[in-house]
Amino acid sequence: MSLRLVLLGAPGSGKGTQAASIGENYHLFNLSLGKIIRDEIGSGSVLGNSIQEYAASGSLIPDTIVVEIFKSSFRPYIDGGFILDGFPRTVSQAVVLDQLLDVVGQETLQVFYLQVDLVHLMKRLLGRRVCTGCGMLYHTEYSPSKILDVCDVCLGALMTRPDDNELVIRNRFQVFENEINELVEYYGDRLVSVSALDSPANVYNKIIEKFYV
Repeated sequence: MSLRLVLLGAPGSGKGTQAASIGENYHLFNLSLGKIIRDEIGSGSVLGNSIQEYAASGSLIPDTIVVEIFKSSFRPYIDGGFILDGFPRTVSQAVVLDQLLDVVGQETLQVFYLQVDLVHLMKRLLGRRVCTGCGMLYHTEYSPSKILDVCDVCLGALMTRPDDNELVIRNRFQVFENEINELVEYYGDRLVSVSALDSPANVYNKIIEKFYV
């Protein structure tokens, strides 16, 4: 049976880091909805410009837009193993995912909720830096680059994401808090909670210990 995984968690909880590691080690298609949306915004398309207005304020992008973006990226990989980072974010999105998985058996879906509080999120996100060249992630305290503001991998410039500011972070966290309880209830026994207040390696181990294959 192929692994089919979902990572839930507030922005900055470590979903992207864990999804990348798990996807690589278990040979899973890694779909980061956040990256897809950022690429769309960066393209300067009409859709990207409309999404940017929501992202800049930390508001949730409407489900209709998110679902269409997700479906177009996900459909080619639905029959194999995958790990989803950033989808679903609402119960209606979760329902769409289950409907898509009916053909392969939604009972195989495993959902992990990475829990972290606002204080730790603020520290993580305000120190986060992203390479403008290859997208590599760094942190000024936890995982700094060898040369200040220069990527170790491609020597690209490091930048702070526009939405990594205190006002937007607080708003994004509140929006997430308003949605996550309903998702937890919806997934029920399919969901496993994991504390993200640990090193990435320890969080990774906590997740894979709970896999069923």
